[in-house]
Amino acid sequence: MRDAILSNALADLAEQAKLTVQKSVAAEQISVEMALSAGQMLVTAKDQCQHGEWLPFLERTEIHERQAQRLMQLARSGLEPDTVSDLGGISQSLRFASTWAMPQTGKALAILDRRYDPDSSDDPGPVAFVWESVSSPGHFRIAAVNRDDVCGTRFPMRPLTEVEGERPISTIIHWLRLNFALPIADWEIQLCDRAFAEAMASPLEAGAAQ
Repeated sequence: MRDAILSNALADLAEQAKLTVQKSVAAEQISVEMALSAGQMLVTAKDQCQHGEWLPFLERTEIHERQAQRLMQLARSGLEPDTVSDLGGISQSLRFASTWAMPQTGKALAILDRRYDPDSSDDPGPVAFVWESVSSPGHFRIAAVNRDDVCGTRFPMRPLTEVEGERPISTIIHWLRLNFALPIADWEIQLCDRAFAEAMASPLEAGAAQ
């Protein structure tokens, strides 16, 4: 397609629009990072507060208790700034975090495309599974079924990696964002039987499902 020749006025508007959008995206990213940092500060402060000190502390910060709870929930979720942005912001990320819980024994998380309609298609598209390791309780296996390709973790993972003084990182979500073909904004999280998840992950090398 041949490039259209724009008038000077339209060319100037195009440049202004581009710069404004870039600044908006940068400002949003800074806002997310500051919210995560504030949440971590509140988590640290609450751990240090003695009985009866928490509410006076919040009064000093001029942060409403409900807002503080939301910021701490976000910080504890292990979501990284890019993930929060990809989910659509803080409110959407908090909704996501409320549905993201490690499965109990005998169950697995199944992650599907939220747009999938079983009445109109037999192909659910990419699917991922998370289940607790039998040999390493508290650690989890992950498998991503991207069409005909199956990849998974060689060793079980802990759900969160915590570094003193810093926000925890969700190792499982981080791995899925790198290896799962479905963007996180399109994830729908359901529960399924662990045996089904292991069967779907069966192309992995022998023993990996344990």
